[in-house]
Amino acid sequence: MEILENTPLLESMLRRHHIAEYFSDLSLYRQGLKLISFPRNTYLYSRAEHRKYAYFLVEGRLSVYATAENGEQMLVRHCDGFIFLGDMELLGYREPSNMTRTDTRCMFVALDIALLKERLLDDNRFLRFLSDNLAEKINHLARHQFHNKIITPRQKVVSHVLEAGGEKGYFKENLRRTAEILDISYRHLHRILSELVEEGVLERSSRGYEIRKVKRLEELYWEQEK
Repeated sequence: MEILENTPLLESMLRRHHIAEYFSDLSLYRQGLKLISFPRNTYLYSRAEHRKYAYFLVEGRLSVYATAENGEQMLVRHCDGFIFLGDMELLGYREPSNMTRTDTRCMFVALDIALLKERLLDDNRFLRFLSDNLAEKINHLARHQFHNKIITPRQKVVSHVLEAGGEKGYFKENLRRTAEILDISYRHLHRILSELVEEGVLERSSRGYEIRKVKRLEELYWEQEK
């Protein structure tokens, strides 16, 4: 975790992402706004110092996992665009409501909760934003859980490959971890990936699996296993 003392860059990020629109008067919050960077493979809120802030993601890519009471985790979404994190922590929940991991170096505009919480919770415009943000996350989780129950293992793998590697052009994640996330066996996952390689959709390389035919992957997602 690195606090970036770069006021021009902070101002640039505030303008680029129209962050002032989420507050009644952004100038009232300036003293508690910071630009913070996390390296790749950091679990946000894994340390007490992380929980001092709520975060607007302004640069980078991260993954969000829901955690069940038995400790099992399920990939909920990949985020490589603007998103707000820390809403539950801001509302007083001490334990993180999910696991959030940075897939690349990520930069955030952070809100110092200790300095700003009382003012934030009195700001009607911010509360409206917070409510909309929570509603969107709940809706996304519900759709994801329903979706995960009705699709086939092959469709799960195809969807995951597209989501995790579509923009990069290659898929490289820990396969045992991926199998756990998708709730299929490691052997089954490996078999499906091997079939996709045989079909010419993927190609093994030093970077993992190169995505050779994105359109075909998208078509496979909509095909039902026989």
